[in-house]
Amino acid sequence: MIVLTGIIAALLCLSTTVYADDIVKVGLNGEVKAAKAVGSGSGITFTLPDIANNYLIDTIELAIFEKRENEANYKKFGESKMVENPTSLNISFGFGDASKYKPKAKYKIAYRYYVKPIDDLSKILIAGENIKEGWRLVGEINPTVQTEQGFVFYKNTNPALFVDRITFEAETISGATTFSYPLNQLESVYLPSDALQKGVKVDYTTDDFDSDDSLDTWYQLFDGKTGEHIYTGIFDSSNKIYSSTNVELVRVIIFAKDNWGGGSEETSFMLLIDNESPEAISEFNDMGRALRGRNLYSRFTITDSQNEALSSGEVYYSIKRDDVMTLQNVRMPNHADGIYTVDLPNQQDGEYEIILTIFDKGHNKTTHILKQTLDNTAPTAHFLTPTENPLATEYFTWANQSKKILISTSDSISGIKRCHAYRNSSWFSTTSMGTIPREYIFSFDVTNTLTGKIMHYFYIYDNAC
Repeated sequence: MIVLTGIIAALLCLSTTVYADDIVKVGLNGEVKAAKAVGSGSGITFTLPDIANNYLIDTIELAIFEKRENEANYKKFGESKMVENPTSLNISFGFGDASKYKPKAKYKIAYRYYVKPIDDLSKILIAGENIKEGWRLVGEINPTVQTEQGFVFYKNTNPALFVDRITFEAETISGATTFSYPLNQLESVYLPSDALQKGVKVDYTTDDFDSDDSLDTWYQLFDGKTGEHIYTGIFDSSNKIYSSTNVELVRVIIFAKDNWGGGSEETSFMLLIDNESPEAISEFNDMGRALRGRNLYSRFTITDSQNEALSSGEVYYSIKRDDVMTLQNVRMPNHADGIYTVDLPNQQDGEYEIILTIFDKGHNKTTHILKQTLDNTAPTAHFLTPTENPLATEYFTWANQSKKILISTSDSISGIKRCHAYRNSSWFSTTSMGTIPREYIFSFDVTNTLTGKIMHYFYIYDNAC
């Protein structure tokens, strides 16, 4: 048995240029660097140990050993390189074309000596042939034993990216709600106008066989119609895409990059952004007057993007009477023509608000309020007496011509609109109000042309129609 002495010294050189996808990396003692330039490619320079003085090295055989993914041991890979009559033990070993190396495989360099005994130069022996056929590993403390800390080289493995779904928040009738969709459903999903400002979360995972690499996941945004670049950024810990763009179709490209320049395949998808809020463009017009009847009623025409009828989304109505909520968030069925009707019978008198809460297909929210008053109660009226007002005349007795016929009226809901006055079945006066007061005192002169018993009739109208 021939004893070999000495330990390999490996010199590693880290490149500072941009790395290609097929870069070869070298590792030793847990430190990973780029292989240095050797000839027209990359490789490594090392020094082999000398042998005992009673032998001469005739030839050095150099070979690469490969261990593929899920394999336990290294096996010889490719052809050996024979260095005959070496003049130095300093070796520059080129890795050659990186394309021949398999992804996710590890490689070690081995050597063995063909030697001649000093006392018989006609013989050629393989040094240490009885142990692993004389092969010794470069960069191992014990060159006959492979370890994870020993020298290894391997082709950079590109990271993998898996994008599952997107998640965003939007408002619903229940408040802020989280929506989540896989990529294959996005063709029919609209996002609210502020989705990108708030952030759209992308659920993705990355994987890199080279556990020593560091990864960044990038996203790029483009106008889906014009192709114009909008933004390029790196995902932070929230995994959210942010942008202030107002385009309606956003193309998203996502990819992972390692610190060696290797990149994953790109994942691309489109986001449909609904930038227009729904709008109620017509409703029942009460012309500013209270309504007679017990039905609270209105037909609303609701539009969405580009004045199209709102046929999807969600429409709810709530009812307030005299500032008290009586119905809340009643869902209305969708209509292709965008017409939504509220018709509630048997309602009490009062001032109402019909409150529409409208969500379009992109969850954009609009609140629309129609105020409506129901008044089925006649106004009140009574004649003021001299006790109540010194300007009032006596009634049912002789009238004082210097006094007034005073009628106190009130209507707490719709107000006082007008009064028609008749004397002995003949009309003699109409008083119409410009503004509509809740209370009003009508005043009429006592006639000075008639004598005897005179009948007066007064018709008081409120502002209901």
